[in-house]
Amino acid sequence: MKEIYQKLKGLERKTSPLVVPIKDSADVTWVNPVLVCNIKFTEITEDGSVRHPVFQGLRIDRNPQEVVLEKKSKKS
Repeated sequence: MKEIYQKLKGLERKTSPLVVPIKDSADVTWVNPVLVCNIKFTEITEDGSVRHPVFQGLRIDRNPQEVVLEKKSKKS
């Protein structure tokens, strides 16, 4: 956790890097989008929020520009 904190601390910025603003950003600490993390979650809500996210680690093998929102897979 200390290592991740130090990485994020060095990437802080005053403004959002997001194209689409988020509703409640009063207590947000923004960082430059240069790291990729792997998370698991139960679902993405209709308004685009991730429900029940669980951090699984940083991905050093992925470029942030390559990351896209995964589509829900069809159950067999």
